[in-house]
Formats: sequence, C-alpha cells, structure tokens
Amino acid sequence: MGLVANGLVHVLIGGIAVGVAFGAGGDAGQSGVLNAIATTPGGFLVLWVAAIGLWGLAIFQLTDAAWVGTRDPAKIAYRRTKALGKSLGFAGIGLLAAFIALGGRSDGDSTAQRFSEWALDSPVGGAILVITALLIGALGVGFGLRGVNRTFREDLSTPSGALGAAVTVVGVVGHVAKGISFLLVGGLLLSAAIVADPQRAGGLDGALSAVRDRPYGPALLLVIAVGLIAFGVYLGARARYLRR
Repeated sequence: MGLVANGLVHVLIGGIAVGVAFGAGGDAGQSGVLNAIATTPGGFLVLWVAAIGLWGLAIFQLTDAAWVGTRDPAKIAYRRTKALGKSLGFAGIGLLAAFIALGGRSDGDSTAQRFSEWALDSPVGGAILVITALLIGALGVGFGLRGVNRTFREDLSTPSGALGAAVTVVGVVGHVAKGISFLLVGGLLLSAAIVADPQRAGGLDGALSAVRDRPYGPALLLVIAVGLIAFGVYLGARARYLRR
C-alpha cells in the first residue's frame, strides 16, 4: 500500500510538472500534491490511507535493515544505511500526509528557504548548506546509477516477456528522472550557499520552475515530468513484483 501511495504521488507530481512545462501554475513538489489531494472530496481519508501505508513501508525498511542476509561488513553497512535512509524518507512523507490531513499546509520551497535562512544565520551555515546539497546530489547520482545499471531489478521478481521489459523500461527512465530531480534540488541549495542567499533555495517545485525558465527548459522539463510519471508507475510495479 505504501509503494502504491508513493507511486501515485509521483504520477501526480509528474502530471503537475507537465502543466508547469506548458506555463500552468501549481506546486509540483510532494507537499503541493498532498495539499491538492486534501482539497478533493474524501481527500483527508486518502491522505490517512497514504500515511498509514507509508509508515508501514518505513517499518518494513527497518526490518530490512535488521536482516541484511550477508556477512560482508561493507555490504552490511551499505544495505543498512540504504534501508534506514528509505525508512526515514517514507516516514517523513507519511508524517507530511498526516499533517495535511489534519488541516495543516506545507510549501516545499518555503521550507527549503527557511532551512537555508536558519543555516546561513549560524556560524557554520554555509558548510551546513553545502553538505546538505552534496548529500542530496549524491542521492541523485545514486538513483541515476541504479537506473542506468538496472540494479533495481535485484529487488524484483520481474515477469518474463513484454511485461518484464516494460517494468525495466519504466524503472530505468523513472530512476534517472528521480536522480535528476534530486540533483536539481541539491543545485539550488548549493547556489544558495555560494551566494549566501536563502531565496535561491527551493524544493522540487522551485527546481522544476528554474529548469522551465532556461533555454529549451520546457522541453527538458517535459522529459523530467514523463520520467517522474514513469517512476510512479515503476513503484506500482514494484509493489506487485517485489522479491519476498
């Protein structure tokens, strides 16, 4: 349920990003999508279902961190770090969904700017932002490599034939697009750190808007949007074909 909910969020993010590419408004970040769901009839119920599913997925990742199935110290450290990172991510999105279901509102760009402002006001603020930007960028590179090298298939019992090929294609395209989105957000934070201007920071919505305003930006943004939709479809397939 958590994977399906996360997949739906990514499909909606991609759909909003398509609109942004053509000049329409809308917040293409996760918070913007969840805010939009909250305004629909029964939206609060959908958000609670998504939150519970995501928390369940976070717990599953914790159990995955406890039993890594290898005695190699390097692999143990890598798999546990990866699982714990995923657990925190899923738990965070679940908390955001619950917060919005309870009537709260969140803006990804404003949150990033407030974090940047807080960091820059501290004695080591520039270093904090640079480290955060590099970590987000490293996450983006990791997603991209996972897609290009198709290592995501190790977690799946991929079906044979055309269906299996389709799952692989959306997995590759989706992971690369997800990686690019992380690199864009990391780039905004790094820019804010370099010029000491928190207004340059932003979430996914700000990153996609920045891409749109560049030469050939709408075309590039459209490609990223399709990739994010593909990642959402992949997450749905992952829920179905996850290796047990």
